[in-house]
Amino acid sequence: RARRVLGMHTTFPKGPDYTKTFGVVFGKGLVTSMGPDHSRARRVLGKFFVKAHVEKHVLQMRDVTDALADEILEPRFAALDDAPVVDVQEFFHMVTLHIFCKTQLNIDAALLGTTRCSHRTDRACGFVGPGPLPPGAVARWIANEVTAGSNVVGTHIIYNIPMSSVFPGVRRTLASKARVHETLQAIVDARRDIMTTTADPPDDCLTALLREQQTNTEMPLPDTEIRQQIVTLISAGHDTTAYFCCYAALMLAKHPDIQDRLRAELADDANFDWPTSLLKRVVQEVLRLYPVIPMVTRVANKDAVLPSAAGGQPLAVPKGTKLVVPFFVLNRLPQYWGSDAAAFNPDRWLDTNNETLSDGIQFYKNGFMPFGYGSPARPRLT
Repeated sequence: RARRVLGMHTTFPKGPDYTKTFGVVFGKGLVTSMGPDHSRARRVLGKFFVKAHVEKHVLQMRDVTDALADEILEPRFAALDDAPVVDVQEFFHMVTLHIFCKTQLNIDAALLGTTRCSHRTDRACGFVGPGPLPPGAVARWIANEVTAGSNVVGTHIIYNIPMSSVFPGVRRTLASKARVHETLQAIVDARRDIMTTTADPPDDCLTALLREQQTNTEMPLPDTEIRQQIVTLISAGHDTTAYFCCYAALMLAKHPDIQDRLRAELADDANFDWPTSLLKRVVQEVLRLYPVIPMVTRVANKDAVLPSAAGGQPLAVPKGTKLVVPFFVLNRLPQYWGSDAAAFNPDRWLDTNNETLSDGIQFYKNGFMPFGYGSPARPRLT
């Protein structure tokens, strides 16, 4: 039934949770848009998130991770003698933000927004005092604000609360949004200048959006929507990956035997084989237990009937019904995963004939939907 709901886009479209709640932050970004806007976003941006394109940036990803480990982790380990305490959430958010900005926007996240914005905007976001901001300050702020904004949006969705500025969390989110949009407009303008002076601008999401703006006269793409797409990509592109890394670290810390096996496997470059690797199984198992998208909602725009489940009766869904698809629950159902469904056991993936997608990562079958279902899930899988 979950696959049916998510696959029937015209019958069960995104509802007000997206247009009126997420939409306050993301506007017409890839997550919130529907119809022609969503189709265009997928057409323009989709190629940057296929496996072959992402693999081109593997060395950049490694270098960024190593540099940030030296910058963030090493001083903290050196400052503490026996049991250093490190906030892995902060580290992984910075790593994924820097990687996304470097590989998909060709900008250095450490220099992001160091030039002052309007006094009112900077003051609302806590940036007070004269002069430019130090390198890395805005990147850390963005990582924190994305997390805070996600909590605000999630809370308002769960409790069906309007995204009104009467709530302090919403006011904070709106102030952060204004600051980010001012920062991004300067980046958009700079890239537009580059595109007018060179025939070979960076091949990335920003260039693709600006080319669409310049060439598609039938469906205008204003700067506002370009910024909304970038905000969506920066937020969804680094936040979900960072949380996956956090949960992976947590699971490996709780299971040192698996951590030791994984460390030994990764140290043996000559014999590493992704399709049969423990690493792949760890990735799958972390995503099963802690899907980066815990749930999604849809609204029936007409009367519908969902097929029976496990010998039950078909389910009538009246027009206007709000449906919740809880991936967090589906990925832990004992009828699919066995009596140890709540346990972290990467080796449960050893013997399986389920359908696969994208280089052997299992998908869809038996309720495994850590990224949703259908074509919009493919970029998140990569």
